[in-house]
Amino acid sequence: MKKSWIILFKLLTLMLFLYTCDCMKGGSRLEKEVFLGTGITMVALPAGSFQMGHDYKHNRKLSEDINKYYPDEQPVHKVTLSAFQISSTEITQFTYKSYMSVNPSSFSGDENLPVTNVSADDAIKFCNKLSESAKLEPCYDEKTGKCDFTKNGFRLPTEAEWEYACRAGSSTLFNTGNTESDLDSAGWYIGNSGGKPHPTASK
Repeated sequence: MKKSWIILFKLLTLMLFLYTCDCMKGGSRLEKEVFLGTGITMVALPAGSFQMGHDYKHNRKLSEDINKYYPDEQPVHKVTLSAFQISSTEITQFTYKSYMSVNPSSFSGDENLPVTNVSADDAIKFCNKLSESAKLEPCYDEKTGKCDFTKNGFRLPTEAEWEYACRAGSSTLFNTGNTESDLDSAGWYIGNSGGKPHPTASK
């Protein structure tokens, strides 16, 4: 799981997250996609708990010593999160360029491709610009890079938030199952991408 996540992060570098704890209370809104007028569709996720991390020793198809390669995924532990929203796809080159006036991606020619080669500094500047355009409070101090989690603007997901969203209630190696063929149906990675990014929402 960790290997595929690293590959996915390299290809799909910028998923944005909007913390909206208070405004998400209200039942059915949690099941709907929310368009915020920024060119980005957000998906509302309910509050909940999940088992974060993975212990591979129970998978008989994997070698006994595989756990030593993934120490940061252990021990598996329970994490509880408040309701939040996350973008339904990676940020496209079109959206990024619309706000930043540049496209740093290595692969171009299709503005629906996810933007890549975004530095940490530029990622937080992009988040703040999105927040300002949506009349929300910017989360980041651009001088220090620190995030103020009390603000209601856009920010990058924490590791726990990303895993919670990606797992979608599953406990398998991937949210679609345990095999690479299961992963094929959900995303692009080293085994099926051909070494290049693909248009967002194509899986």
